[in-house]
Amino acid sequence: MVGINAKAAYFSGVNYRRVIMSIYVVSGLLAAVAGIIIMGRTRSVAYEYGTQVYIVFALLITNLAGVTAGHYGITAVVLATLTLQILSTGFYSRFMTLPGGPFFNNFLWGLFLVAVLVFAQLLKRLKARA
Repeated sequence: MVGINAKAAYFSGVNYRRVIMSIYVVSGLLAAVAGIIIMGRTRSVAYEYGTQVYIVFALLITNLAGVTAGHYGITAVVLATLTLQILSTGFYSRFMTLPGGPFFNNFLWGLFLVAVLVFAQLLKRLKARA
């Protein structure tokens, strides 16, 4: 609702401070629930949960789905999430049984992220020319 222009949202009657605060509160609650679920599944807690692959997942979802501030497409987000889950399962089943598997798993995620970012830039340039 707020988009990238808080002043325009204000003049259109949207209480942007309330919207932003509620987004932070909901995000914090969802992060807490995710932490409890991870703790319940793994029976352990580590400070680095959410600092490695999950950030890459978030970047990939937003780039694959073409999510920008103020505009979104739920179908694109669902398809991007499904694609990433299929890749995650495939990478895990293929590389976690091999020696050095975690390295190759992280390497392929990084390579995939770079490929998606390059592809997104190419699409943006093609749209700018048209």
